[in-house]
Amino acid sequence: MTHTTLWMNRCAVLLLMSLMGCSSQHDPAAPGIARLILQLEWTDAPGYCMASPALVDSAFVMVFQGPDLVVRRAMEILEGGARGRLELEVPVGQLRVRVEAFRGGLLSSWGETTVTVVLGATQTARVTMSRAGAMLDMVAVAGGAFNMGSPNVGESIERPVHPVTLSPFSIARFEVRQQYYLAVMGDNPAVFQGANRPVEGLNWFQAAAFCNALSRREGYDAFYDDADLAAQRQTVGMNWDATGYRLPTEAEWEYACRAGTSTEYSWGDAIDGRYCWFEGNSGNQTHDVGTRQPNAWGLHDMNGNVSEWCNDWFDPDYYAASPSAGPRGPSTGTFRVIRGGAYSFPDFACRSPARSQLEPVQPASICGFRPVRPGFGEPAVPDIQVSPREITFPFLPGQNTTLTITVRNAGALILQVDTVADDLPWLSVSPASFALAPGETQELTATANTSADLTVSSGTVVILSNDPDEPTVVVRAVVATVGISGAVTDAQTGSALADARVDLTGPVTRSTSSGADGRYEFPALSDGTYRLTATRSGYITESRDVVVAGQPMVANFSLSRELAAGQYRIVLTWGTSPNDLDSHLWVGDQYHIYYSSRGSQASEPFVQLDVDDTSGEGPETITIYQLIAGCRYGVYNFSGTPDIKTSEARVIVYSGNQVTASFSVPQSGTGRWWYVFDLSQSGAITPRDYLTDSSPGP
Repeated sequence: MTHTTLWMNRCAVLLLMSLMGCSSQHDPAAPGIARLILQLEWTDAPGYCMASPALVDSAFVMVFQGPDLVVRRAMEILEGGARGRLELEVPVGQLRVRVEAFRGGLLSSWGETTVTVVLGATQTARVTMSRAGAMLDMVAVAGGAFNMGSPNVGESIERPVHPVTLSPFSIARFEVRQQYYLAVMGDNPAVFQGANRPVEGLNWFQAAAFCNALSRREGYDAFYDDADLAAQRQTVGMNWDATGYRLPTEAEWEYACRAGTSTEYSWGDAIDGRYCWFEGNSGNQTHDVGTRQPNAWGLHDMNGNVSEWCNDWFDPDYYAASPSAGPRGPSTGTFRVIRGGAYSFPDFACRSPARSQLEPVQPASICGFRPVRPGFGEPAVPDIQVSPREITFPFLPGQNTTLTITVRNAGALILQVDTVADDLPWLSVSPASFALAPGETQELTATANTSADLTVSSGTVVILSNDPDEPTVVVRAVVATVGISGAVTDAQTGSALADARVDLTGPVTRSTSSGADGRYEFPALSDGTYRLTATRSGYITESRDVVVAGQPMVANFSLSRELAAGQYRIVLTWGTSPNDLDSHLWVGDQYHIYYSSRGSQASEPFVQLDVDDTSGEGPETITIYQLIAGCRYGVYNFSGTPDIKTSEARVIVYSGNQVTASFSVPQSGTGRWWYVFDLSQSGAITPRDYLTDSSPGP
């Protein structure tokens, strides 16, 4: 095995305390002394499990009376770590009993209870033992090197890209939940209340104080100087040799966020709402942690939900002087680094390399945190590696759908593997059992039967091995509930076009026709890239690609009638938000066409504004009947919010009987203007295609 897995999430310890009035080593008449027999029995708590009976290899009991430690004794470990026994003498009165259990020399679990001890009586108490670190599910991250920053996209503070090498560390799988902050600190400062939502509304000093408190609670050294945190001093003492929790350095944070990738996000170069709560899907509030998909290292919400405090001071020019080995940030500053973007941030600000800052004394509803601890060796690499971790079945009437799951043995032992489809009457998986030698792979066939009961729309495929230390792997199986829909309209009038044919090719091939209202729909599609083609007699055919990635997609077509030679038609369409985009055409230095025409087919400048749509989705259409001077074309976000990048806006340029050019709104840059292209008097189109706050016109 490449690692040891501790599956001691929560266990109950039964303390059977038999108190007797005398002892051979104490005067029977001595006041306030009683004999205490502790017997520990490890049992499963509801909702949790233990993978092995060898729970601990040593344990200690500490007994406190008030603030004083009155007894500390090692416990005799029985039955391979499943039970413990201790006999000791304690003073009578109210006592606090703390049990600490160890495995391999590391604190593995602990628990506390209080008991009132009296002479001549027997008491029983129950302690709930929590695995050390279980409050924060920590993920081990291997040391390594990566390129930090963004080379092309991003702001200047993300450059230069520079190499960084880091030592191993562990980082919390989730942002700190409100219920955990409340349990440790006794209060909950969050604006958006919810036990499993990330705690926010706290400043840098409060986040650091939580790290110290949790470290002591779990038996680790505190990293920060408590007095400096309490006084919120500019200089805070930090013990880099401490074993406890702290905030991540900015370099550690980006390394963990990227999870071995070099793209703008850990999943690719475009925003994907399956992984991230951001401005486009959050409803302007936080959400429970872990409800978006994790990155490749199993970390959730690194992008979006709430920004996260880092340990470093912020310096916009730090990257130019950063050391390559384990950078810890500037020695001082005014702001502390926050990373990851948040529920109210645009997609651009949620990228892996995006940097931001906040005054350390300033609490904010956009900002939470996730702690790190020093690493001890390589991360736990599962011996069973499975891809994909989610399979989505497009249900087509009368057709069964088959998808493939790949299972690989990355360990050193031969694994006997079983598969179970959990409560899914419509899903079968084969083979149900197989053996894998080290390095071998096996492909599973998961078949969805469309004639079965589909009332259960999701469930899991459970993959088990005969290795008791290997965690169960769960693959989520989901009925596809998303598709592509839209409307087909006449570009020159904006009216609905019935009976237009729309063809879909890609992972599946289908065809449909638009209804009387111009609407069409392709429901229940699996993720993938699709080509849509809209045709109708007398109109120019238009095609476009649409990526389905777990969310319903809208693809509107505004078809143009054929044009005479030398004539051009510019058609703008967009999605539902923002709800009002405006077409702007500048003809030479004299004419500006946007909400009303300055000419016609028969009069200068021989340009007609055909449609001005103010209710969302378009079309907005301009027809150029005769080119008399150079033209500039741009789109203005009249609504202002949300960002024009969320609009799914497209511009199609027709000439004669064909599409001459097409543009999609850029996903980088800022500004309410989208400067699209220039059109010369000879008909040459020069793409501009960038966002700006300045009008492209003269």
